[in-house]
Amino acid sequence: MINIKFLSKIIRRKVYLLYLSIYPLNHKKVEEHTNPRDEIIVVSLTSYPARLDRLHLTIKSIFRQTCAADRIILYLGEDCNSSELPKNLLRLKKHGLEIVYVEGNLGPHKKYYYSVKDYPDAFVLTIDDDTVYPSNLIESFIEEHRRNKGCVVCSRAHLMRVGEDKKLLPYLNWKWEHNDYSLPSFAVFPTGCGGVLYPPGVFNGTKLLDKMMISTICRNNDDIWLKWNYSGNGVKAVIAPGNLWHKTYDIYINDLGLNVSNIDGGENDRVIRELESTNIWEKEMEDLMQ
Repeated sequence: MINIKFLSKIIRRKVYLLYLSIYPLNHKKVEEHTNPRDEIIVVSLTSYPARLDRLHLTIKSIFRQTCAADRIILYLGEDCNSSELPKNLLRLKKHGLEIVYVEGNLGPHKKYYYSVKDYPDAFVLTIDDDTVYPSNLIESFIEEHRRNKGCVVCSRAHLMRVGEDKKLLPYLNWKWEHNDYSLPSFAVFPTGCGGVLYPPGVFNGTKLLDKMMISTICRNNDDIWLKWNYSGNGVKAVIAPGNLWHKTYDIYINDLGLNVSNIDGGENDRVIRELESTNIWEKEMEDLMQ
C-alpha cells in the first residue's frame, strides 16, 4: 500500500528544492530587509567541500524568511579553498551572505563557535548545511522566545529520559521527535538539523569555547556539547509551534553525515557519559524524572 503522507512529503520536497533553485533573489542586501525589532539575529552555519555545490539552497531558504536576519555567516575551515567555491554560492554575497574563513578545523562546532564568540549580544540561530527551511522559521522562533524569554528555541527535539538510577538512558531510548509545543524543559533536547535559536547570554561562564574539551570529548558532536553548556546555566529549551520540522526538507536524502557514528555507532552515549561525570547535569534530573 502506498503511504500517501510520505509520498506527499517527497513531492513537496522536490517542488520546494526546484523553487529554491530558480528563485530569483532581488538585489537588496539582508540588512535592508530587516524588520524593526529589538532582537539582533545572526544566522550561523558551516559546511565542507562535499556539500558546497548545493549549499546555496539552504542559504536561499534563509534569505526568503518573513523575518529577515541581521547577518548570515558561513564559516569555512582550511578544508575549503576560496577559489573552488561554486558560483551559485558566491553570488549570494551581494545579497549579504558573509563567508568567513577560520584557522584550524573545529568540525561541526564551527557552526556556532565564532558567532557566539564574536556576537555576544545577538540571538544566534544555527542551521545545518544539508537542509532547507520554511520561510517562517525565524519569525516563529522569535515569537516563541518572546513567550518563553531566556529559553533556547528549536523546531525538532528529542525528550531526554532517565532510568531509576537517575542516569540518562541511552540516546536511542529517548522519546524521538518529541512534539509537545507548550512547556520549556531541561528534558527537551534540540537537534541542530531543525535550526536552533540561542538567546544572548545563555553560554556565559560555560566551557562552550574551550577548544581542548571540544577536541578531547566531542570533536564531532555539537548538539550534546551545546545542550550540556547552556543547561549548566539553568537554561531550558522549548519547541516552537507550527509543525516547522515537517516543513523542513533534507537536500541529500541518502547522506547520513555524522549520524552513523554519533547515533548508530554509540558516539552520542560515550559523549554523554563523559559529560555526566562532571555532574553539571545533576540539577536537571528532577525535571527529567517528571
